[in-house]
Amino acid sequence: MYNDAQNLLKTIVTTNKLQAHGVVAFYPANSVGDDIEVYDENGDVIEVLHGLRQQVNNKHAPQDRFYKSSIMFMIEEGLTRFSSFFVG
Repeated sequence: MYNDAQNLLKTIVTTNKLQAHGVVAFYPANSVGDDIEVYDENGDVIEVLHGLRQQVNNKHAPQDRFYKSSIMFMIEEGLTRFSSFFVG
């Protein structure tokens, strides 16, 4: 099956039967506070994404405001999640 898939991909590329109109990429990333560090294949930081936490007033749990870094592993944990990016 793998060889069949490789042959099909090779045919698609060489005959230009399929053209990409978007790109998706997955990068290893960790949260550092509210920021997200994105790494290359060598583990070097290639980008730091800055963002704001959810700006909804919540008097019952003000510390629970959501931001994407909330679902990433903190760098101190020694684990890595992957973040996806799409350009169309």
